[in-house]
Amino acid sequence: MVLEDIQTKTFFVNRVRLAEPRGKDMLKIKDYKNVVSVYEYDGNGKFFHKVNKGKGRVGERAGHLGNRGYRVLTLNKKTYLDHRVIFFIHNGFLPEVIDHINNDPLDNRIENLRACSVEENCWNAMLSKSNNSGFKGVGWHSASKKWRARLKMRGEEIHIGMFDDLNEAVKAVRKKRESLHGQFCNHGVIL
Repeated sequence: MVLEDIQTKTFFVNRVRLAEPRGKDMLKIKDYKNVVSVYEYDGNGKFFHKVNKGKGRVGERAGHLGNRGYRVLTLNKKTYLDHRVIFFIHNGFLPEVIDHINNDPLDNRIENLRACSVEENCWNAMLSKSNNSGFKGVGWHSASKKWRARLKMRGEEIHIGMFDDLNEAVKAVRKKRESLHGQFCNHGVIL
C-alpha cells in the first residue's frame, strides 16, 4: 500500500460512504505510521507492543477493553478502535461504519470485518432485548391478538403480515429478510 495515495475525501464505494479522516476514532496517515512503529499487528486481530511505551512492555498485548465493548488503542494521546485500525491497515481507507460479521466486537480478524452502511450494520444486528417473541422482526400485536411480522428497509417499515401461528410469522419474516438484506441478513441468532 502506498500511503501517499490514500484518498481522504468523502466518496462512495458500493453504496458505502467513505469518510474523510476526522473524529476521535478516525485514523490519519501519520497515525497509521505511528501504529506500525509502536505496535505489532499479528494478522489475527491483535496488537502487541513493539517498544516499551507507558505501562506497555515489549511483547505484551496492546490496548484495553473500552466502555462500549470494543478493544481500543491509544496513539498520540488519542483513543482508536482496534477494528478501525486493522481495517485501515488492510484496506488503506476507512468507511463510516465497519461491521463485525459474526457480531463479536472482540473478533477483529480482517475476515470478520467489512465496510457497510449504517443500515446494513443494523440489518446484521442481533435480537433486540425488547423483543417479546424471541424472533427478530416478529412481535405480538395485542389489538389483533396475532403475531406481526415486519422489517425495515431504507428507513421504511415493511409490513409482512399478521399471523395466528408464531412459526408462520417467523418463516415469513425470514424469507423476506433473506431476499432484501442479502449478505447482511441476520435472523438474530448467533452465527
